[in-house]
Amino acid sequence: MKTRIVIPFLILIFGFTSSCMKEDINPAEGIPNPIAALPVVHQAFKGDPMPLNAEVLSGARFTQGYVISDQESGNIPSNQIVVEFNWRGLNRGLVLFLDDNLASLYTTGDFLQLDLTNTVIERVNGSLGITGLTQDKIQKLEESNNLEAASVDIARLKANFQSFENTLVMVTADLLDFPTGGVTLSGRNYIIDGSGDSIAIYTDPNADFSNLRLAPSAGFRGIAYQTEDGIEIRMRNANDLIDPSGPIYANYPEDFEFPEASVKPSYNMVATNNLVELKTGEWRLFYSILGDIANRDRYVSGSQAVRMQQNLNFPIFLEMNYDLPNGASKVTFWYGSYFNDQSCTFQLEFSTDQGETWEIIGEPISDAHTFASSPIAKQASFLVDIQEPVRFRINKLGLGPSNGSTVRNGRLGIDDFAVYQSY
Repeated sequence: MKTRIVIPFLILIFGFTSSCMKEDINPAEGIPNPIAALPVVHQAFKGDPMPLNAEVLSGARFTQGYVISDQESGNIPSNQIVVEFNWRGLNRGLVLFLDDNLASLYTTGDFLQLDLTNTVIERVNGSLGITGLTQDKIQKLEESNNLEAASVDIARLKANFQSFENTLVMVTADLLDFPTGGVTLSGRNYIIDGSGDSIAIYTDPNADFSNLRLAPSAGFRGIAYQTEDGIEIRMRNANDLIDPSGPIYANYPEDFEFPEASVKPSYNMVATNNLVELKTGEWRLFYSILGDIANRDRYVSGSQAVRMQQNLNFPIFLEMNYDLPNGASKVTFWYGSYFNDQSCTFQLEFSTDQGETWEIIGEPISDAHTFASSPIAKQASFLVDIQEPVRFRINKLGLGPSNGSTVRNGRLGIDDFAVYQSY
């Protein structure tokens, strides 16, 4: 995303030099900002059509927003584009109702300035937006900006839909009904997540990605949209279907909340062979413990996570001691360095012969980060196609003692390990 920088240094210079001038005994009352932030325009709507003018917008005439819709894919009506803008922590979006030819001029990532003179904010066929815009009222200021989607669960999205409407969101969820072979995205399908609610994913039958196979579980990125049929998420194109997979296994993700950390307080508990009964089954925590220290251990949910030892010259494991019966299509987990330890190198592995032999999935990972860098863990996601019973483990490589330059082998935190069935 391009950055517009205001340089306060110039203001400081002006303030310093002006202090040497004669004081103005009749200061001006100030000139209203000609640009009303999009959230301010959004707030002007009270339920009925509202003409937008300087009186309504405290003297402003213009607003600005980033285009988040993709007109080429065909999943948003051809006479609409959708824009959003974040102002003072408030992210709001509106539909721009245009004619087809005008709408086709703008693409995802364009930054537009809109002249709101003689326009109206209103709902058209259930969708909230601005009518009355013509080409001479739209100025493209930038293009090709990168746009981030807000990750949200379905219950929060629906409970606060006014805040999310016409903005870019990301929901990770399962289909309400397991799809049979050959079912595609075309039409209205309902998804559910752990929040206990559901929402529709709508794909126009004429959209250029409507024939994509419908996966039981995926990340669904798109525009939180409302029509006369209700609220829904409309993906913009094929890239908005993220990491499709089968449904998540029961009791997953493994969040390492049970048992209490005191059950596995030592890195190597020979008497128990380092086996711990977790909520998903028995795991081997070899030179690993259950950690519960706030702002040090990398727990994403709850108050516990796995902590894997540092500086060893042999591999250590977080390993399932059981098979999942229906294969796997995706594995995800969260990771980061313990406290401010150096990074390390680890890899995901799988076994289809009850742990006799193991194969690596993807590439080793070496970018675990410290709490000082970010308190938010990173998520690793692996798409696989395993049709037979399988088990997984994380193998933290034994690189030896860290030396601050060529060898980095700090403690590693792991949480919320999830496995999705094959389909």
